[in-house]
Amino acid sequence: MARKTATSLWFDDNGLEAAEYYASVFEDCEITNVMTDPGGNPHTTEGQVLVVDFRIGDQNIQIINGGPHFAVDEAVSVVLECDSQEEADRYYTELTREGSEAPCGWCKDKFGLSWQIVPPGVNELFMLEDRAAAKRAVEAMMTMTRLDASVMQRAAAGDPA
Repeated sequence: MARKTATSLWFDDNGLEAAEYYASVFEDCEITNVMTDPGGNPHTTEGQVLVVDFRIGDQNIQIINGGPHFAVDEAVSVVLECDSQEEADRYYTELTREGSEAPCGWCKDKFGLSWQIVPPGVNELFMLEDRAAAKRAVEAMMTMTRLDASVMQRAAAGDPA
């Protein structure tokens, strides 16, 4: 039997709204299950959405509407490796529309969930055998909010422009 895992996120009471938002942002996002409280839960009322399961690509995510006991913060985040710079820019723009930007490709969406949006080729720059080139790529990244792979590649090559 194949093992199935999911990342679980704790929201106060707006998990379905969040999952619907992610489904509107990511074309490969699908809500797979919505479980309502059958009654007897001290933190929700009967019929209220308790758990929402969804998938972005091949990543399973579950949101539990658990009340105000835990806040969404940077301790849990989603790294999104994109297929193109344009795709990375599109997701970064959409997620920060009602959210906020942060250094090094990080951002928060309107629900407070942290994301790092990574264009293709960025991770490979950090693994270059030429460690001075890798360092220059990291130094370039440290000046950015939204990551620009071409700027980082030029920095790694020693081109200051």
